[in-house]
Amino acid sequence: MSKTFSSLQDLATLLPDDARNKDEHIIEKKKGYDGSQQRIDLRLDKKGRGGKMVTVLSGFQSNPKELDLLCQTFKKLCGTGGTVRDNLIEIQGDHRKKLEQSLIERGYKTRMIG
Repeated sequence: MSKTFSSLQDLATLLPDDARNKDEHIIEKKKGYDGSQQRIDLRLDKKGRGGKMVTVLSGFQSNPKELDLLCQTFKKLCGTGGTVRDNLIEIQGDHRKKLEQSLIERGYKTRMIG
């Protein structure tokens, strides 16, 4: 006989034990290559872009795959385009506040420039 589930708690019984305890969000500080916490600088730039604004995030000490995933996440968060260039993430438009909050939640230190 198949068992009927009446709530999400019942469904949780199907998960392995290690997956059940992931409700607690522990923010781990993102460490750089030198072991200190990474500080990400956020600035607004429009040089060489035809007057259009771009939010630039710099100071990452990460591998390219991690930067690509972060950029993809930030593009979805802001609902706009962006790219990774030379260890920088560029997001189209002025989204410094949203990105700063998202970075803090991920365990980065942030600093607004300009």
